[in-house]
Amino acid sequence: MAGWKTCFSFLLGAAFFLCAGEVTYVPREGMWRFFPGLSEPCPGDISCWRHLDFDDSSWNQGRAPFGYGDGPYGTDLSKLDPPMRRHYSTLYLRTSFELSDASRVKTLVCQVKYDDGFSLWINGIQVLAKNAPENPTHDAEATDSHESRHYEEFLLPDPAEYLRDGKNVVAVQGFNVSVRSGDFTLDLAIVDPTGVDATCPTLEAVIPCPGTSIPHLGRIKLTFSEEVKGVDAADLLVNGKAALSVTGEGRGPYVFTLP
Repeated sequence: MAGWKTCFSFLLGAAFFLCAGEVTYVPREGMWRFFPGLSEPCPGDISCWRHLDFDDSSWNQGRAPFGYGDGPYGTDLSKLDPPMRRHYSTLYLRTSFELSDASRVKTLVCQVKYDDGFSLWINGIQVLAKNAPENPTHDAEATDSHESRHYEEFLLPDPAEYLRDGKNVVAVQGFNVSVRSGDFTLDLAIVDPTGVDATCPTLEAVIPCPGTSIPHLGRIKLTFSEEVKGVDAADLLVNGKAALSVTGEGRGPYVFTLP
């Protein structure tokens, strides 16, 4: 049998966002590109990594929360080589989201859990900073200690000043109060609490992996980038035939059983 990628197509037209009012552009516990602050991402320029045209393809990829010491973490920085503690005090993060019409976004809220400080830029413009130094170099430290046991909400300034149609880049630099500190935590979400949904969910994972050759295709497992609902077995077609059943909720995984 040929690789399964060549012999099926699927349609998820019935799936839609759970957020009838609130729209999530950057989710909690989402996937980010990250760069440990062992050096400047751009030698000689502390700001270039915040901008749209910066190439972060060489950065590692991991799931938030990022940190060590308390947990649980999506990416445990104590398990990296070298670990964060005693080696670096900052962490660089980048992600992006798409907007078809940025003018429709009137309100943005940042939900963040942090220990000890951070700065947030959208499309190169700083929109929020807490316990952040004025000149955030790779070896900078937070100006004060802080522990978030829950997500804290901050209203961001006028979105029209920095959002754009198409791709929008979110850049975050996290700061520990000391390179010897016993813990660090950073996770951040960006939501529109009242707006109309202007983005579409994407597939974050597909199993079997695209391009795999297998003797029998009995199940397909899909995970979305954010919560959806209304996913039915008939939404996935294999050689023109609908799946027999599907299980899953939220972001997934959704497991489709095939004829």
